[in-house]
Amino acid sequence: MYDTGAWVEVGGLMSYSANDLEVFRRAAWYVDEILKGAKPAELPVEQPTKFEFVINLKTAKALNLTIPQSVLYRATGKSWRWIRAGGFHLISCNIIVQKHMR
Repeated sequence: MYDTGAWVEVGGLMSYSANDLEVFRRAAWYVDEILKGAKPAELPVEQPTKFEFVINLKTAKALNLTIPQSVLYRATGKSWRWIRAGGFHLISCNIIVQKHMR
């Protein structure tokens, strides 16, 4: 299990991590607010809400592993895409964690 999909693209089995694009987008928002004069200490602390789960099916096959249908279903139950990178067949999905407001 890796912390970024980049390792999976070069042969790792799987990764689960925050969606990089979303993290960078939120970081840009912080920079924008600070440049507009906001005090960093007054900005809210945030945690990622979008995550990616990537499985390299070629590596799984080479290790003679069968990915359970329940795991594939979780991956494909949200928005997902097949990726072809360097001859590897990857499944990538975005998992969105809902913020619970009270």
